[in-house]
Amino acid sequence: MGILVGLIIILAFAPLPFGSAPVFWQSVLATLSLTLAAATVLTQRRALTWPPAGQRAIGWAAGLFGLTLAWAVFQALVPGFGAHPAWMQVEDILGGPVAGTISLDPFASLADAVSLAGIGAVFLVSLFAAENPRHARILINAIAIVVAAYAVYGIVVYVSGNSSVAWAEKRHYLDALTSTFVNRNSFGVFAGLGALCAVAIFANSISAITGSGLSSRDRFRILIEAMASRMWVWIVAALACVMALLLTGSRAATAATALSLLFFIVIYLSARRASARTTAIIILGGFVGALILLNLSGEFLLFRLDDKFSDGLGSRADIYANALTTLWDHLWLGAGYGAFGDAYAIYGSGDGTFSKRVEFAHNVYIEMAIELGLPMAIAFFASVGLAVYVCIRGIMTRRRDRIYAILAIAATVLVGVQGVVDFGIQTPAITTLYAALLGIGVAQSVSSRRTSGR
Repeated sequence: MGILVGLIIILAFAPLPFGSAPVFWQSVLATLSLTLAAATVLTQRRALTWPPAGQRAIGWAAGLFGLTLAWAVFQALVPGFGAHPAWMQVEDILGGPVAGTISLDPFASLADAVSLAGIGAVFLVSLFAAENPRHARILINAIAIVVAAYAVYGIVVYVSGNSSVAWAEKRHYLDALTSTFVNRNSFGVFAGLGALCAVAIFANSISAITGSGLSSRDRFRILIEAMASRMWVWIVAALACVMALLLTGSRAATAATALSLLFFIVIYLSARRASARTTAIIILGGFVGALILLNLSGEFLLFRLDDKFSDGLGSRADIYANALTTLWDHLWLGAGYGAFGDAYAIYGSGDGTFSKRVEFAHNVYIEMAIELGLPMAIAFFASVGLAVYVCIRGIMTRRRDRIYAILAIAATVLVGVQGVVDFGIQTPAITTLYAALLGIGVAQSVSSRRTSGR
């Protein structure tokens, strides 16, 4: 239970210092995560098995993840091999030999590698902690409450003047809700994940109290009683997260959340063999509810949608074109993990869109390929894909507790879709949250017969 509490504390802390995006807080988060993982191994080493519960796919995923991590460190620390041509310019400036590396920014590569190791640690701790269904339920409940709390805080700040972010003065996105995050799109993803968790808890609770053998009238009566007594908490949590999401004005996060919620509902009802009529009614009800919320708190989002993306996709299309050129010149070895900004700057024209430094490609797939090189980027995404595969297999093979695997896949849809046009998943607090959800999903994707007695 101590490991479980420690994980919840980390998940609750991560969003507080600006989403743990600054390098210092990113390092603090990684240190806490790695320390918790070490404590888990030392205190639970007799109970732990690897691969967990005989999941060979997770063993392969861990291997690919470790290979990616080792390559990021290699890029930063090993001089001479594949050194970036830009280091030759440094030699000319300094008038002497320089031990160049693949990475254009070795410090950034090491810092991001440590952060990535911390993310892997959170996944492993969640994987082991959530093998017990009760612990999995506690974690999801805690995550929903934590995200809802940050959403409520963001709403309070927004309606009271929107002049602060955490303990600092707010200087960016003065017209948008960002809670403790600096970037509205990042908080939009965070709030979307919270809404998913709250909806999952609500759906699971409904299933538990309206089982088979009851008439439609009895099911409806029991549902109303439960909503009035205890399930209202998750309804309020979901509404707070969705309202905060709309007030961010993030088009990509809103669209990705809507798609992931639709995916969750369809897969969940399909897994429970719900009738087409029931599925259609629930989807229609969700659509109506979304329209009501949009009318109440989505005015800013509607304004941005009416803006025809002139301030977004136009400039991003230029960034994508330049990023693809950058990728072509760093296709195999990469420019260094965390060094996208330095690599991209070489191709800047100095005017227009590129007159300012571009730190993100606004596409996590292109950016990872530029930083790690295409082969290692594929290895990294394959490691995530294997974990998702385990969840998909869990939905098809398990009879109970499939909600966690469905939630993990829906969360993957959210961050994956949003990652096509933005960088929300690159915010450490969001990556940590997603790693925890994926770990829980994998842990509960094993047949209950194989995990009984744990």
